[in-house]
Amino acid sequence: MKKLFMVMAFSCLVIAQNISDKRIVELLGELPTAPVMEKSYIARVLGKSKDVKVVPALIKLLSDDNMMVRYSAICALGELNAQATITNIVPFLHKSQPKYLRQAAMKAVGELKAVQAIPALLKRVPIEDRGSLYGLVKSPELDALCKIGLAFPSQMVDQLVTTIQTYKPKQDLQTIDDFVLLIFFHYLPHQHKLPLVEKTQQRIREILLPQLFTCCRDTRSYVKKRALKILRRLAKLPQMAIPIFEELTNSPVAEVREQAIYALVEMGQENAYSLLWPLLNAKNNTIKNNALEVLCHIRYENATSFLLGVVQKSPPEIRVRAIGALLKIDYPKMQHFITKELIPLIPHPNRNIGYYISDVLYENNQKLSDDIIVAMMKSRNDNVRDDAFAVITSRNYRVVDARIIPELLTEIHKGKRHNFDALFTLMAMKEAATPAIPALKKMFFESYQKEDSYCDKICEVFYSIGQNAQPVIKELLLHKSATVRGYAIPADYITFTKEQCKWVVPLLLEAYQKESTHITGILDALEGIDTPEEFGIIEIIVTRLRDKSKYNNWDTVGNVVGIYLSHFGAASIPHLQKILQNETQDLELLVLALKALRDIFNYKVEENSSDKFAIMSTLWKVMENPNPKVKLAAIEAIAAALPFSKKSYLLELISLVTNDSGVAIQNAAIQAIAKDPQAVTAIPFLLQMLQQKEHQKAIVETLASLQEQAQQALPALNELFAATTEPKDKKLMEEAILRIAKPPLAISDDPTEFLTLLQDLNPQSENSRVINGFVAKGHQVIPVLIAILEQEQSLATRYYAAKILSQIGSETKLALSILLATLAEECNKSYIHPKSLTRGACGTAMFKVYNEYHFGKSLQESLIQCLGNLGQDAMAALPMITKMKTDENQKVRQAAIQAIQQITLENKK
Repeated sequence: MKKLFMVMAFSCLVIAQNISDKRIVELLGELPTAPVMEKSYIARVLGKSKDVKVVPALIKLLSDDNMMVRYSAICALGELNAQATITNIVPFLHKSQPKYLRQAAMKAVGELKAVQAIPALLKRVPIEDRGSLYGLVKSPELDALCKIGLAFPSQMVDQLVTTIQTYKPKQDLQTIDDFVLLIFFHYLPHQHKLPLVEKTQQRIREILLPQLFTCCRDTRSYVKKRALKILRRLAKLPQMAIPIFEELTNSPVAEVREQAIYALVEMGQENAYSLLWPLLNAKNNTIKNNALEVLCHIRYENATSFLLGVVQKSPPEIRVRAIGALLKIDYPKMQHFITKELIPLIPHPNRNIGYYISDVLYENNQKLSDDIIVAMMKSRNDNVRDDAFAVITSRNYRVVDARIIPELLTEIHKGKRHNFDALFTLMAMKEAATPAIPALKKMFFESYQKEDSYCDKICEVFYSIGQNAQPVIKELLLHKSATVRGYAIPADYITFTKEQCKWVVPLLLEAYQKESTHITGILDALEGIDTPEEFGIIEIIVTRLRDKSKYNNWDTVGNVVGIYLSHFGAASIPHLQKILQNETQDLELLVLALKALRDIFNYKVEENSSDKFAIMSTLWKVMENPNPKVKLAAIEAIAAALPFSKKSYLLELISLVTNDSGVAIQNAAIQAIAKDPQAVTAIPFLLQMLQQKEHQKAIVETLASLQEQAQQALPALNELFAATTEPKDKKLMEEAILRIAKPPLAISDDPTEFLTLLQDLNPQSENSRVINGFVAKGHQVIPVLIAILEQEQSLATRYYAAKILSQIGSETKLALSILLATLAEECNKSYIHPKSLTRGACGTAMFKVYNEYHFGKSLQESLIQCLGNLGQDAMAALPMITKMKTDENQKVRQAAIQAIQQITLENKK
């Protein structure tokens, strides 16, 4: 059985790494009817998929009859990092639950950093019942609390101190040692609240020190030795410890003497260094190694002269350790001395010396000179060379000394294990790697036809070198072999500075005009250029697009090129407009240009570009084309451009619906009506056509998109809903009625449900019913909303709380102080505008910046609206709101102007 579980666990890990959306859907379908063991296995795989759409299915498994299935579901929810599931996991922390489920729940709430679980976890730490301190600090409850961030709250420290005081150190020093080791070296170093960590350490010292000092004077040597060992772990010892340690250096017991000497050295007592010298040269390897360990960690400047003496008088293994200590104490003043002493040791034939050098060099990697790194690279000792690359890697490959180029090229040519590290180092060297170009070019042509070649990385090195590599890049981009050309095209994740673009873009455009195989690859690279119009990129792409003879498969390639033109955004509009005006007979090209314009207005434009380029008149002119495909693409482009136009085209759209013979075109025109500035005035016309079956779906969707503005359509929609029998149509109409009527959601009085509902809100879902439900409860929800504004970390949740407060009305006066404090905090914040990101920024970064900007500015707007609603009572906010009048965000500016009018007008009255 144990073997089966191991195989399942491994399978989960491997399969979930690349699980597709299709496979997730299949697994969700298999889940309800799967046998117990398979159900448990599926749950773990779904957890590792990191796909939030599996959460409902996993929550359902928490009530399964089988404990193993429940256990797997808890583990999976913890791995998904879905905050909304915390309330479902916390009940499993209760003492009535089986032990394995409690432990899984503790681990899950720790991974989720679930603050809501803290009360339950604190109840689950029965310190007085535990047999040892070691057992306490290894408890899963404490581990979960540490992960959440509540490391040793005050009540926890009190309990720990009480427990320590119940121990008799002479009888149980091992337990105390275990405790100090785990607390000081396992938990506290990983906590973020530094003052709390130091306070905890100090309190533990205050309790233990008197007892341990007493143990140091005990007649039994093993008690002294153990007490000294614990004292060294505690660190930051008071000066009163020095006389005790000095006395113990005269102990007849060797181990006690050694521990006392080590303690004094670690406290920086200069007279203890001479005592350390005999231990460094001891014949006993254990004593010698312990002394060397202490030597490595000396960090006091008064030890410099002692360490210099050690370097000059000792054998290599001790010299290396002393050099390591000198590196930590004061490297800048002694750089020349250390380099001179260390380099001769690097090629030492004794492999152990190589190990010591590797340790010292890796620990001090940021302080090493290029001379030392070059010597390490030339070493025959694999461990030293490994550490040379480890040092280079830890410096983000920033080594500019050209002397290491031959060693890097050797590493690449021989295909050794650090060949990629060598390539990344050359990339980071940039122009300094110019001497490597001939050798890299030779390696490229020797290996480009092999399956396991790294030619793509060699080409990245060429691009990183810059203009010095321009001739070889051009040769590769224009090479007769399509394989070579493919490698030479820069990957889409490579970004170029403005200076680099001046020589890279002309090369890519020259290649693009001659390329037939790798068109998409070149377009990927060009898409990352911030100013395409400056380099004439779009004009060259459009010019070639018009010449179909240059494409073997224009149908496929043309669509791809159209998509890329839309990616360039507003910069492509004038070029696409010319196609619409000049290529009236080329129907395929017209449709391509229209689809690109549609995508630009749907996804890439924020300003009034339709008016700026007078594109609407061009699009309506294209509507005169008799071809149905062209007309359909044109009306879709018009619909996308309408929100960016100040002019209404309602009459033209209604005429199109009435007079055009094509149903698809008529429906597209109906859906376009929703985006027109005067769309509400078309509702009677739409209701007249509602009974026409072929147009019903389009009309219902259009009315639904108008939301509350389409209230007059509710009787007709309700009548149609009652008469409809088709389930699919009925569901569509029901959703439309809900979007228009927006009945408030019934919300219970449970504050926990308030928080959960707010956390579940998101811009993609229909939130009005939930928000209206909160508003309907009025003053009852204000305390909870105040607490959310004060304590909640999520910008989105805080925004929704402020939005609800802005709609509740005058009762919001109860929240005045927190509204003022929150606005003051927001006034000092600056959110990165998504437009400021460079083209080609990764999707995760774009999404994060967009979310922060959207919710941050929306929060500011809602806070200002709340204070504006309070009128004269919000006079204290006037300076802050006045400051927001000049904000970059238009909605924030408008809210500020309106709020100032509300506050000052109320004051005048």
